[in-house]
This record gives sequence, C-alpha cells and structure tokens, in this order.
Amino acid sequence: MAVILALFVVLVLAAPSSATWSIVAVDEDTGEVGVAMASCVPASVLGNEGQVLVPVLLAPGVAVGAVQGIADPSLIELAGAELLDRSDPQVIVETLLEQDDLASARQYGFVSLVHRNTATADASSSVPGVVQYTGPDVEPSAGQRAEEGVAVQGGLLSSTEVLDASMMAFTRSREAGSDLATALAEGLSGGARVGGDRRCGAQSALFAQLVVARAFDDGAAPETLLTVIVDEGDGQNPVFLLEEALVEGQTGWLRLGQSPQRGVPKRGVLAVGIGLGLASMLVLWRGMGSPSARRSPQDSLS
Repeated sequence: MAVILALFVVLVLAAPSSATWSIVAVDEDTGEVGVAMASCVPASVLGNEGQVLVPVLLAPGVAVGAVQGIADPSLIELAGAELLDRSDPQVIVETLLEQDDLASARQYGFVSLVHRNTATADASSSVPGVVQYTGPDVEPSAGQRAEEGVAVQGGLLSSTEVLDASMMAFTRSREAGSDLATALAEGLSGGARVGGDRRCGAQSALFAQLVVARAFDDGAAPETLLTVIVDEGDGQNPVFLLEEALVEGQTGWLRLGQSPQRGVPKRGVLAVGIGLGLASMLVLWRGMGSPSARRSPQDSLS
C-alpha cells in the first residue's frame, strides 16, 4: 500500500496543470480581462467541470494571468490572491520564481490594467503592463509574444508559428472592432490552424476554454465561461468548435466527443473462441482420465 500511495503521489505531482498555449488580454475601454487556452491534456487535469480552470487567474478590472507548466497549486493560489489584491504582476512573478523549485519548467503570462511598468530581465517584456516568463526547461517549441494589452505564451507547440499566428489573429480581430471574447477565440483558432499542441496532431488540442470577466464580475463567476471538450482521435478540433459555439451564443462545458465505439476485433473473438474450446477439451480430457471416470458400471452398482 505504501508503494502504491507513493506512486500515486508522484503521478499527481507530475501531471501537467496548465494549458499548452494561451492568450491573455485586457480591454482598457471596458475593463474586461480574459484568457483563451487550449492543450492536449484532459480538461479534468486542470480543474473542475463548470469552473474556471486552475491555471487562469482573474482580477476583473485589474489584471489577468495564466500559469503554465507543472505548477504547484499552492503557488497558483498565492498568485491569484496577490492579483486580486492589486499587486504588481511583476512582483508576483518574481515571488513565484523565488519560491518555485521548478520555475525553470514554468511559463507565466500577465497583463495588467493598473500596473503599466515594463518587466525586468527575469520576466522579460518591453510592452507596458505585460509580464511574461518562459523557463529554460519548458519543452520546445516554446516561447512568448507580447503587444499592447495582450500576451501569448506556449510550450510543446508544433512550432513557434503557433505563437505568431495566435497574436496576429487576435490583433486583426481587435482592429476589426471585435469584442474581447471574440478576439480571444479567433486568436486561439489562428494558432490551432498552424498546429497547436504538437501532441494532438490535426486536432491541435483536447480542450479549449474561453474566459472573459467584466470589470465588476466575480472572478469565480465571469461573464463568459465556455469550455469545449473532445475525445482523443475523434478528428475534431476543440478550438474551432469553441469559436463556433461562441458565435452561436453557447456557454458552459460542452462535451462534443465523437469517438467511435471500439468493438472487439474479429481476430480477437476468434482467438478467444479457440482458447475457450481448447480449455474445454482439456477439462473434459482430464475428467475422463480421472479414476472416477474410469470405473465400470459394475463398480458403480457394487
């Protein structure tokens, strides 16, 4: 039992607790903050159904962030509390880097509406209000991009083109007059079109989540919360489905998996049948060869 418990703890601690790539953005005019993220891990690994996933940090009207990598939940909780307390994201990231023994495998992306300083060397960004960090041990392809009011970051990508395409699609959408939610969804789709998470092939991810909070929302119950979940290998792309669902006005957790029922192969059925037949013959042969089976009718009557 001790060995099983130890293995369980190791597996839990080793499970990825963040998305592979994300777009973090704010709207300076409305005070909205939002995140769009996707990954080739089950959404259940990152949080509970119907809720904002653990890696997403919301401080409506103040700032927004995403924590990526094999993250310690207690550190994420600390960062979220500090963000709600209007702390400078730069200070939050510096604190995380000091306290996190696995900081080299993390990614952080923050955008602030109230703190407009630029980041320092440890969390480099030359864009006011944007603080990002990509550890040297984050698996490639990995990187980050920043523009006014938006940060894109990711690892385990098909290529760094995912970052560029996500940023370009988001920026074009905003320039065309789209609201924050629409731009985030379109930005994520831009990244999915060029590959997304390299582990999922053409699907680009197994889930996608969009979260947007208004200035006076409760961060735990934001204005927009939409999550799309698909099955591995069913050929569907959750990022594209999320964009479609947003246009249709859908909300909540949408389980859209379409994995075909996997029956037992005919060869497997044949092998099982042959095995059962041989087993029956063996039992019958042993039974006939037993002393009781060899007794004559006269022996039975005596």
